[in-house]
Amino acid sequence: WGLSPDAVIGHSSGEIGAAYALGALSAHDCLKLAFQRGRFSEHIKSIAPHIRGSMMSVGLSELAVQPYLETLEPIDVAVVACVNSPSNVTLSGDSFALEKLEVLLKQDDIFVRKLKVENAYHSPYMKYAAKEYLESIRDITILTPTENVIMYSSVTGSHVSATDLDASYWVANMTSPVQFVKAVNNIFPSERQGGGAQPTSTIVEIGPHGALQGPLKQILEANGWLERTDCLSLLHRGLDATITSLETASKLWCKGANLNILRLNSLNSLPS
Repeated sequence: WGLSPDAVIGHSSGEIGAAYALGALSAHDCLKLAFQRGRFSEHIKSIAPHIRGSMMSVGLSELAVQPYLETLEPIDVAVVACVNSPSNVTLSGDSFALEKLEVLLKQDDIFVRKLKVENAYHSPYMKYAAKEYLESIRDITILTPTENVIMYSSVTGSHVSATDLDASYWVANMTSPVQFVKAVNNIFPSERQGGGAQPTSTIVEIGPHGALQGPLKQILEANGWLERTDCLSLLHRGLDATITSLETASKLWCKGANLNILRLNSLNSLPS
């Protein structure tokens, strides 16, 4: 469609897509990263059959959830896997440990929702797959981006260059907590901290559903940018993808984005 971002951020494995948008990795290597990540994550069940991994969304901040984690026994494994917004985290670890926490959190009328996964992503258990994953992706090639795009890492929470995105980075992406709030805050500096002029006016989410619309708006609200920023999603669960994508494109066009309308409407080329 001819649209180039000023900055990109990925949440968890979404960083693979961000690296592609940055121009740091080829489509082939991105597909390889995603395939091998899924392959060896699933392999954990064979390597450590005693593990019953699970994940759970919790309506608390990273700080506020700590007292609940501290109630667990030393043998229980549960960690903050994703810091999604100032008021939402994802916990990851043993199924039985998360079940204990679920009871406590519901008693305090705190939002909890188990995720439909069987692996404890971004928990210490992912280290079982780290060595094999690293060996399988050692030969990825880092490309030199041709456009001036900035990538903010949800591994470090700060800016990363293409040369940082080697095989070891993707192992860290799988095993480390997702610092989504820190990454987004780098694009939207807080007014309370003297952030100055707003650097970005529109966020476009690319994924199977607008799952990050809520967290994004919570981060923007905390920084004082919510009223001045549009959050768009190409796809919405249960809705026709052609319609939702074209609606997003129309909103971008109305905001002055330099879209290739002929390509967008498939008038000068047919979809393959």
